[in-house]
Amino acid sequence: MKRIFSLLILSLFIFVAGNNEVSAQSSNIFQKWKAKRIEKRISGKKRKVSKDKKLREPRAVRKAKKEQARRENEKNKAYEKFLKKNRERYLEIQSQEVKERIERDKKERKLREREKRRAERKATRRARKKYKKK
Repeated sequence: MKRIFSLLILSLFIFVAGNNEVSAQSSNIFQKWKAKRIEKRISGKKRKVSKDKKLREPRAVRKAKKEQARRENEKNKAYEKFLKKNRERYLEIQSQEVKERIERDKKERKLREREKRRAERKATRRARKKYKKK
């Protein structure tokens, strides 16, 4: 009888102590943690995706790069201007017959390039039709 009574008291104590723990776990904080843990186990990823941090260069570096780009742009423009003047001068020096030949060659070259582009487009169209998914 004593044994049964002690088992009954022990089981009652465990039942009450178990309830107290459950009530403590049912608070809002523990539910959030539990939800996060479950979600991590299921997805295997963090709940919030962290953004890639952008490393910003110092202002002086950005300014120097901008200045360098501006200088390169000016240099390229000056070079293009120089080439244009050189071509014009070259044409001025030539005789009339040579000028006409140069102009004719330019036109022929343009036509050849145009025909080449058309042929290329046509070939790719044919290939597209040939390998088109059905």
